[in-house]
Amino acid sequence: MAPVNLLIQTMKREGATWWFDWEFQESVVLDILRDPKCVQFPAADLYVSKFVKLYLEELEKAGAEDISEGLVEALASATRSTQGDMPSSCFKTFQLNEGGNDTISIHVHQAFNEVGLTTWQAGFFLADWILQNPDMFRHKRCVELGSGVGFTGLVLLSTHPKQTVLTDYAPRVMKNLRENVQANGYVIHKSYDDPVDQVAQPAQTDSELIVDVLDWLQVDEMEDCEYHPDIVLAADVVYDKELASHLVKVLHKFLQQPQQPSAYIASTIRNEETYNFFLECVDKAPIHREDVTHTVKNETTFFYDDRSSIQLLKLSKPAMS
Repeated sequence: MAPVNLLIQTMKREGATWWFDWEFQESVVLDILRDPKCVQFPAADLYVSKFVKLYLEELEKAGAEDISEGLVEALASATRSTQGDMPSSCFKTFQLNEGGNDTISIHVHQAFNEVGLTTWQAGFFLADWILQNPDMFRHKRCVELGSGVGFTGLVLLSTHPKQTVLTDYAPRVMKNLRENVQANGYVIHKSYDDPVDQVAQPAQTDSELIVDVLDWLQVDEMEDCEYHPDIVLAADVVYDKELASHLVKVLHKFLQQPQQPSAYIASTIRNEETYNFFLECVDKAPIHREDVTHTVKNETTFFYDDRSSIQLLKLSKPAMS
């Protein structure tokens, strides 16, 4: 989702000299505020309120003679909704291709202190890189660790892997992950709580899609792991020093498989001590690591803050000496 000020700037740029006309205002109401996708997956009322309020302010500056009643009604409705207790959840909708119709909608929760119930910057960064390299994932087997709300996994599905396995652990996170995948029209071929998904929805992908629990603390149970990925992905999973060593053990298990997969880990470095401990665990495993942050192009599909604190690592099995 674009910041409201950037959205207004885009409207003004594309609307040229008529962005303040009554007809254009009506198109904003019908094509944005009342768009079926936005109605089905409503954004946070605070976001809607900020957007409409800023647009009305710009219309006033431009001396617009007529103001759409739909805009005024939308502002009043969103403002009323923000005056009570803050809602515990909302949807965020993202466009995958500029000017296209491919979107994904994600249900996020603000009320719970659960890292897997919201979106994170490194997830956007990794998703940008995936979209920049679709051929790398096409017809491949992929496993994502710490899938959370499913944002990066849903972006991955757009590249048509052969198999996509989205994993996490906490019950509330797993439930939300599954619901987000289904809400975007995908059929889950196998789920952690139901081996066969009976939900009748049109498949959007030829990829086998699996949603499963993976407890990093139970790494020994991975001896007979049924998943044999070509690529392992994870974003913003290095945030807890106590979990870092367990994460590395999971990565090591996958990287030791005979198909010799590679892992790509995107991390926002918030705490250097925690991140350096993770790197130490990687080196001791041993796992070969390479900083490939520079391979992510500056052109971004998604909006997020400063990229300078985000690092993308490629991990693989060390070469035989």
